[in-house]
Amino acid sequence: MKGKALVKNRFFVGLFLLVVFLVVNSLILIKKENFNDLQFVDKIGLKGFLTFGKTSKDITKLPFPLSQSLVNSNLFHKFRFKSFKQYSKKDLTYDLSFDDKYCEEMVSDRELSISRDKLLPVDFEILQRNIYSNTFYKKLLEEAVHKHKSKIPIKKQWLRFGGSSVWLHDLQVHYMVSRLIFSPSGVPNKGIFSFLYVQIFDENWNELFQTLKVPEIVRIKQEGYTNDGFNDDVLLKTKLSSQNLQFPMILPIQFEYVLDSPYWGPEDPRIVKRNNPIFGFEEPVIVFNMKGIKLPNRVMYIYTPYSHDIKPLVKKDHSYASTEKNWTPFFSNQYLNADGKGTSKLNFLYSLKPLEVLTCDIDTAICEFVQKVEKDNINHFGSLRGGTQLESLPLNDILPENLRIKFPLGRQVYVGFARTHLNRCGCGESMYRPNLFLLIEDIDEGTGKSFFKIGEVSDFLDFDVQLPPWPKPELDDNGKLIETKLSVCDDKYRSVLIPNSIAYWDINSIKYKGINYPRDQFKQLSESVDSIDDVEFDDYLGVTLSAADSDVRIVHVKGLLNYIMNEPTLFDKKDVVQYDFLLKLSTDFNERCSEMASKEYCVAYGKANPPIISEEEKKKQEEEKQKQKDEKEKEEKEQKEKEQKEKDEKEQKEKEQKEKEQKEKEEKEKAKQEGSKDQGKEGHDESKGQSKDDSKDQVKEESKDKPENKDNQDSNHKNNPEN
Repeated sequence: MKGKALVKNRFFVGLFLLVVFLVVNSLILIKKENFNDLQFVDKIGLKGFLTFGKTSKDITKLPFPLSQSLVNSNLFHKFRFKSFKQYSKKDLTYDLSFDDKYCEEMVSDRELSISRDKLLPVDFEILQRNIYSNTFYKKLLEEAVHKHKSKIPIKKQWLRFGGSSVWLHDLQVHYMVSRLIFSPSGVPNKGIFSFLYVQIFDENWNELFQTLKVPEIVRIKQEGYTNDGFNDDVLLKTKLSSQNLQFPMILPIQFEYVLDSPYWGPEDPRIVKRNNPIFGFEEPVIVFNMKGIKLPNRVMYIYTPYSHDIKPLVKKDHSYASTEKNWTPFFSNQYLNADGKGTSKLNFLYSLKPLEVLTCDIDTAICEFVQKVEKDNINHFGSLRGGTQLESLPLNDILPENLRIKFPLGRQVYVGFARTHLNRCGCGESMYRPNLFLLIEDIDEGTGKSFFKIGEVSDFLDFDVQLPPWPKPELDDNGKLIETKLSVCDDKYRSVLIPNSIAYWDINSIKYKGINYPRDQFKQLSESVDSIDDVEFDDYLGVTLSAADSDVRIVHVKGLLNYIMNEPTLFDKKDVVQYDFLLKLSTDFNERCSEMASKEYCVAYGKANPPIISEEEKKKQEEEKQKQKDEKEKEEKEQKEKEQKEKDEKEQKEKEQKEKEQKEKEEKEKAKQEGSKDQGKEGHDESKGQSKDDSKDQVKEESKDKPENKDNQDSNHKNNPEN
């Protein structure tokens, strides 16, 4: 018996030692910086599970979000753009009206280093398996396929874009959520259903197909009323467990739908991360918009994947707009817990133009405005709209105190990429492009009230991305998809590049007096730095983008932190807003200038990318052109004939008028001549009568004189013998 017991004990001791040996060796391997020889579930799953719920004090030893091979590569090139600061003049008054000339005073030429964009595709076969493994999704898709009977390939009916990502230090992965659309027509803006698709990527931005062990928060609730009087489940207890998740995956979010209308399910996801205020580990928080049957409007929702908790966000004391979307999430240090590590409050830029800010409780989903503009139309939103989440500058515990940028007391600066939507501005039916902007929060230390303003906003940024055209599926007589060549500025479609997230932002190294100091030497460096003005940060930021609502891509930006450090207005105490009336002096001139510059970009882009015309379309256009030419020539001919006719008629009338006038003149002359003749005849007759009378008188006179003459003659004859 003793021998058997000894053997048994030795067996268990050996087994115990073997387990200890394996655990110790695993831990040793995990602590190594190079994890290439480990399986992913060990490399990330085990390490992540061992560390979640604990915050590492030495952040400098955590892996950098971007691999050193990418950092050290010739991946980056210079990228120039324009940016517009706040308008700040001494004579700034309430009634100051905008003038284009102010833009010249506010504009700055900026330069950053950016990488080439990298596409982040999906594996269609895995996607299909994931979507049909969910009973609810399988049922509604089968119904939709049966109803719509699409003739295009099934692969063309699935579209994925809007990828929003965060870097999870605990798990050492980029956690990305995208919008997945089922559209029988193949057109992105005519989708029937939307789903949320989650992928994970390593520091090289290669997708990982593995299982992760992640936290699971179990909330025990009972029906009741919240502190605000809302009828809702009351949280009794929160427990921490773990769960194994296979990536990629479809988030299990059920939704209402009606097959006869489109756009059901979660849309436009945005993601932020927080330290869980109870357990301390990093936790992704996802927000999206969704319409339903019970709620009359499309509203915003908040979802925490570690607890599977989903709620619609409610604006306290304010009605829903007809469509609630484009809320820009960000965390403010103002709402951090006493230990400074976690928060239960999430802020939103509700509107950028005009600037309005909400703060929402993550647990209750109740939101209150902390900055609100009174407007007649609650559905009014300007052309500058939400894009990525906002991120604070990466000046966290990784940097010693004396290496952090010093803003005025109570000031926080956030960075984000919005987007401007312009219609018919020179490129296609409409154009969407990102705009870099800075949001400034000034907190009144006495009242705790926050005042927000846009500190700077750029013109259109395209990150040198070669955009794909916006296609419209066309089928031939056999139901086969026709591949057509399109321009990114086709008149029928949109030209779209939308920013989705700031995937990460961190400092890789610091240059001081010509020497580069890596992350693990920051503390050593801080002891020798006299002035932060002599420090140059080697920081990297990743921005995810979607082009033509058909893909997801990543672009890396280098040097943004240095760019911000060189903006003097951010450090000017006189620029701090601590009263409501000062906000009226913080005009939106920079946003107006940005929109003007964006329109100039749009026109130039449209000229550089004219629509592509097919031979058939070209023939139609030529025929139409010839038709228009013929019609024009016909109109010109008719016009000439009309003009000639009018001219002839005019000349004829003039001729007739002249003839009439000539005739009248001749008649007058004739009449005049005849009148003169008659007058002459009468005068002749009178003269003749007078002559007769004179003759008669003469005869009479002669008759009287004849005897006397006869006597004289006789006398003369008598007296002259010759006679």
